[in-house]
Amino acid sequence: MKLRQFLVLVLAGLVGIPLAAQTVTGTMRGLITDRSGGALPGVTITIRNVETAFERIVTTDKGGSYNAPFLPIGRYNVQAELSGFGVMHHNNVRVDLNQTAVQDFVLDPAMQETVTVAADAPRIDVTDGEVKQTMRAKEIESLGAPDQTNFLRLASVFTGYQENPTSGQDNPLSHRDRR
Repeated sequence: MKLRQFLVLVLAGLVGIPLAAQTVTGTMRGLITDRSGGALPGVTITIRNVETAFERIVTTDKGGSYNAPFLPIGRYNVQAELSGFGVMHHNNVRVDLNQTAVQDFVLDPAMQETVTVAADAPRIDVTDGEVKQTMRAKEIESLGAPDQTNFLRLASVFTGYQENPTSGQDNPLSHRDRR
């Protein structure tokens, strides 16, 4: 009986390990330089979630880099501040699931006031070459496609999709339909 209880506990622990590894976070990193391109160590980076006010404060290393892993997904206001250089803001920066948002700053020693960058940056992942997009249920429902349950038909609306009419899974004359 004790052996059976022990095996059940071990099995439950092994099943729980992958579940604990699942995260719903992203990363933000960047490089802080001065106007001449020199790295700025010791810059205080304040990362604040717009919706929840969750805040993370990190400092740049000797190479001017910062890294903030495991940020809950959402929109963030990011502030870079160094004495003698003023303050610079980037607003509404998206942190997406398992993605790295890169936010670089160029600080000017002559800057005496706060500069806020309010335009949304293009959503380009510079950490890898994959093209990724997502669709929400409402976007799928609003598609004019006759068959919204066919994955390959849905994939055709994404950037980077390439149709191969002579072979492959999206061929209208697939293996079973050829005569």
